[in-house]
Amino acid sequence: VGQMADIPGIEARVEHGANHRIPHGVIYFTAQWKGPDRAEIQRRLLAGDPRVYIQTIGPNGEFYVDPMNIQDGQHETVARRVREVLLEASQGS
Repeated sequence: VGQMADIPGIEARVEHGANHRIPHGVIYFTAQWKGPDRAEIQRRLLAGDPRVYIQTIGPNGEFYVDPMNIQDGQHETVARRVREVLLEASQGS
């Protein structure tokens, strides 16, 4: 989640507890977010290479990455791809 810290309108954190039985990277859109909604972010991540699957069932427009099926070393690739998509989207693309 540290890779998301400098993206305008994004708050990212690791959550673990009642809603996430194992640690998840959760991305929140703040009031400063000027990009598309999470459905469009999800579409872009699925259309890209590599494809990244996110969960979009949070009640406040957030999304999260479930690490359950991420293999060793893949977390860096997933984080890089999510960052690319969010950064591009934050710039109006």
